[in-house]
Amino acid sequence: HENHDRVLDAGALEVLVDSMAQDDLETRFNAVYACNKMATRGDNHDRMVAGNVIAPLVLLAGDDDKNARCQACACLRHLSTHAESRVAIVGAGALVPLSTAAVCHDVETQREVAACLCHLALADANRADVVLTGAAQPLLELCQSADVEVARFACGAIANVAEDPMTHRAIGHHLHGAHP
Repeated sequence: HENHDRVLDAGALEVLVDSMAQDDLETRFNAVYACNKMATRGDNHDRMVAGNVIAPLVLLAGDDDKNARCQACACLRHLSTHAESRVAIVGAGALVPLSTAAVCHDVETQREVAACLCHLALADANRADVVLTGAAQPLLELCQSADVEVARFACGAIANVAEDPMTHRAIGHHLHGAHP
């Protein structure tokens, strides 16, 4: 953590953002890994979001490479712990790739996705989108995970969505639930 300020002050974030879009898998992975490590420090979040890190993370969250995908989901999860970032992450289109990543068979990725969606659903503006984009269906599947951490965060995400009464009809419709 002590080197994060030096790295960011040196302009490395711009290089990392560009590197996440490279064709070379190893370059993409190393860049997203470095971004994820920097995102573990909450003080870096504003600078990272201002540095346009969200869009390439969203793309990598849907990447075919499971390692890059997991790191991108983890980085988005870290960024989603800050209320200011939640709407921006959803606005960048993160719900669809996160939904796709949720159904992979990698438990670590499922943990990151469930935690990220749980945080994203804390924002009132995101709750209906979780249902309407199809992210709630994989969350319901993750609620049944044998991994307690995956199940806990997935249940939390569904509970966060359900806190908004305006989502109840959409939940009933899109998830084939009952609604009076």
